[in-house]
Amino acid sequence: MWLATILTILNKIFDVAPEILIGFAVDVVVTDQNSLVSQWTGIHDRWHQLLFLGILNVVIWVLESASEYGYSIVWRNLAQTVEHDARMDAYAHVQRLELGYFEDASTGGLMSILNDDINQLERFLDTGAKEIIHTVVNVIIVGIVMRRPLRRARARPGARPRRRRRRAARRPLPGSPRGPCRR
Repeated sequence: MWLATILTILNKIFDVAPEILIGFAVDVVVTDQNSLVSQWTGIHDRWHQLLFLGILNVVIWVLESASEYGYSIVWRNLAQTVEHDARMDAYAHVQRLELGYFEDASTGGLMSILNDDINQLERFLDTGAKEIIHTVVNVIIVGIVMRRPLRRARARPGARPRRRRRRAARRPLPGSPRGPCRR
């Protein structure tokens, strides 16, 4: 189960990474040699920075596909193992019940309930658990990414605050209740 969870988390990280790389590409185009990619990698040419991001994007797509394949197989095997064990335990429990229990309960209804409940558990483990993990990891990643630009904007060396231009004083129309315009 831990392997399935780790592969699911890695898959979501690799799923979100291309969008973050697009932000880095915009940073490269806008700031050229002062971009984060240039600072982190030492690559100063704009074209080579974009080429580096493109290659990194391809590697991330391959890793995303591999982790998705891996987690789908591990979750499916886990779901089928749990389903098999639950069926075996339920069958063994039904075998131990007193015969008087079956006089009041319909055996077809009992088997139907057991099958439906076990099938729902298998469906949850096959698809539902990984969707919950994807959602939680997505919320965490979005929170980190949304908070990150604020720190960088404050800490950027040489950044100057932008000054707002004053709006030109609007002159009231002649005869308006506000009177003549004063400067």
